[in-house]
Amino acid sequence: MAYSRAILLLLIILLALAACSSPDPTLTTTPSGPASTPTASPTPVVSTPPAGEPGGSIVAITTADITHRDVHQDVSVTLASRGPGVAYSRLLRLRTGVDITQPSLLLECDLCQSWEMLDPLTYRFHLREGVRWQDIPPVNGRKLTAEDVVFSYQRQRTEGWANSSLLLAMNTVEAEDDLTLMVTLKFPDTDFLLALADGRTKVVAREAAEALGELREGPVVGTGPWIWLRTEKGVGSEFEANPDYFEEGLPFARQLSFKVIKDPDTRVAAFLTGLVDVYDVLPQEWTKLQATGGEYQTVLSKEGGLGLVLAMNVSRPPFNDEDIRRAVFKALDPWAYLNDVWAGQGFVSSGVPVVESSWLLSRQEGEAFFENSTAAERILDDTETAFEFVLADFGDLYLEAGMRIERELREVGFNPSLKVLNPVEYSEQVWQRKDYQLFVGPVPPTSSPNSYLFSTLHSGGQWNLLAHRDSALDELIESQQELSFNSSERREAFQVIQRRLLDQAYMFGLGANGTLWVLQDGVRGFYPNTALSEYSYWAKTWLES
Repeated sequence: MAYSRAILLLLIILLALAACSSPDPTLTTTPSGPASTPTASPTPVVSTPPAGEPGGSIVAITTADITHRDVHQDVSVTLASRGPGVAYSRLLRLRTGVDITQPSLLLECDLCQSWEMLDPLTYRFHLREGVRWQDIPPVNGRKLTAEDVVFSYQRQRTEGWANSSLLLAMNTVEAEDDLTLMVTLKFPDTDFLLALADGRTKVVAREAAEALGELREGPVVGTGPWIWLRTEKGVGSEFEANPDYFEEGLPFARQLSFKVIKDPDTRVAAFLTGLVDVYDVLPQEWTKLQATGGEYQTVLSKEGGLGLVLAMNVSRPPFNDEDIRRAVFKALDPWAYLNDVWAGQGFVSSGVPVVESSWLLSRQEGEAFFENSTAAERILDDTETAFEFVLADFGDLYLEAGMRIERELREVGFNPSLKVLNPVEYSEQVWQRKDYQLFVGPVPPTSSPNSYLFSTLHSGGQWNLLAHRDSALDELIESQQELSFNSSERREAFQVIQRRLLDQAYMFGLGANGTLWVLQDGVRGFYPNTALSEYSYWAKTWLES
């Protein structure tokens, strides 16, 4: 169905506001496939429990402390997925497992048993029977009801709270009965269900929230697989398995701990000495581990729309000339940067977040837009093209990648003037003032593919980082919203948008969108998907004796 231009412009404004208030660069979109697409009748989307063996105590690393324990009032990834937040459940979650190829934002039920979309503005959710809160005061193991979900969503939507923007599209939420939830939207949003699956959209109990007037100091009482034991600043958080968890057999491990280790060398040493079982390494830390000569289990998780991008301001010379922009592309090799700088941790893309890896353009198709330096030299034709090159200093690897790009652009005849900015200076100059000609760095954080497309790439968006007036690109962005939940059509639309960005040489992503995990020999069943602050994979991991 086609929406009026007025509705689309309203959507742009609302999504832009959400993007401004959501500082976590995780990206979401509509689920696809017969098991996760909402339909006019209830669709069961409860996964079969994974095979595994109970036992072991898993120790992982986090690099930050939490400031408090209220999961609705902080966007902290540590709080949501490596701290007290893992004690809670959500209505929906991301699928994880050995069969999921990333990047992936496919959905499944957490607290629900099934859901149905009655129309583009109305959802009905059917909850699992027999879900109980953890047997901890003041909730004391009572049964979960739909009213708990209503309370949680209304609480999260409190004006000014950090995670309220995730539920921006929500209009009303009501309990039809103890196990049935009705949700209406303010406007059609193909990404809405991902907001419910976000790791920060927790379901909390009224009694717990009202015990001290808020949850900043607890109590931490959820329906999740882990019972919170303690959190100590500079030390981390500890949990034990919930014996009454609603998914039979889970969690596999008896205990789970997240140790705060901020120093990179200390993290490497902790893993090498066996004090840590699971560890998400930075590329430079992986180099140090490899230098030891040891062989380690590794798992690579990928997140679409995250990481480092190169983009040009098409409203200012010299990049208002598409031939000059194409010369930039042809002078560079994004796959070489991925391998040499980021140790292969991630993937090259157009920068647009996608639902499934199959939505990405193939490497063969992408490489056609990055031919070789000789082609770039032919386009420049001995003309020295000067411009300011803004490089975001988010760490040594960002600087290494940016300086290599500057060198290679200079080699084909460009005359870039490098300007390195710290994160605050970068966000002010690039994101807010749009005062740049070419930049290498992250894009503004958004919480869904729609907010990315409408706020970052649409000409009427809050950011419009390309500073473009490309009506063809705008129409492509708007048209994909009309596709609602038709996965194949939306995949095709996203691929057309990616081709437009590459064909016009607007921008591309070149790294920092993957996480490499190293595991001790005994760790089994660990298949992390870190998008949306997901954390359900910890319950499926065990330590073989």
